[in-house]
Amino acid sequence: MTITSIDRAMPRAARRTQTAELLKEAATCEGVERDELLDRVIVLNIGVAHAIAHRYRNRSVPVEDLEQVACMALVRAAHKFDVTQERDFLTYAVPTISGEIKRHFRDQGWTIRPPRRVQ
Repeated sequence: MTITSIDRAMPRAARRTQTAELLKEAATCEGVERDELLDRVIVLNIGVAHAIAHRYRNRSVPVEDLEQVACMALVRAAHKFDVTQERDFLTYAVPTISGEIKRHFRDQGWTIRPPRRVQ
């Protein structure tokens, strides 16, 4: 089963509630158990990261690179998410992922800044 089929198999509301439950449980755990719960959160939401990465395709960076950056940002967001603020995980993760992708463009873009018409 591929990541895309996992994402399509679960409705958004079910994914949201399951993600919230896993994150609450991970907040009370430590060590390997916490890492396993966060891994499950990442697998549940990896389709969202891929969708965000595909928004930026056809911009001189391979889609695979964008997906990798998006997945790394998703992992970082899952580890840094604060459950005590009582908000949806994706409200925190989506801007984090988009920001990482934009930062990737900035860092991998032109080293000399020519005018836009030249670019």
